[in-house]
Amino acid sequence: MRIAIPVTDGMVEGPGEAREVVIYESDPSPIIVDRFVNPAISAISSPGIWMLRSAVDRHSKATIVSEIGPHAFDYASGRIDLYNGRGLSAEDAVRKFISGSLTKITGSTHHQHLHH
Repeated sequence: MRIAIPVTDGMVEGPGEAREVVIYESDPSPIIVDRFVNPAISAISSPGIWMLRSAVDRHSKATIVSEIGPHAFDYASGRIDLYNGRGLSAEDAVRKFISGSLTKITGSTHHQHLHH
């Protein structure tokens, strides 16, 4: 399964804030299959959606994030599963995902706000 993770300095970040997106293939063992600049960085509006769309376009089935806003959560619904990796490195988050110990996100984790 492909897992997309928004990452800054090796740590799981929010989809609208991370510097890059790292995509792992989980089977048979986790390996990075893609890494690219987060399209949210240049987005004029709804940055989290841009990151999630890039993950879906690259056939990811899950995304591990540190937080998610309401618009990005709504976009993800029915497209890609969201998991909470707050405070984890990308590598630790993938391991925990594979072991089934990450919590699935079932709603927005923060209110809409402006990013600078």
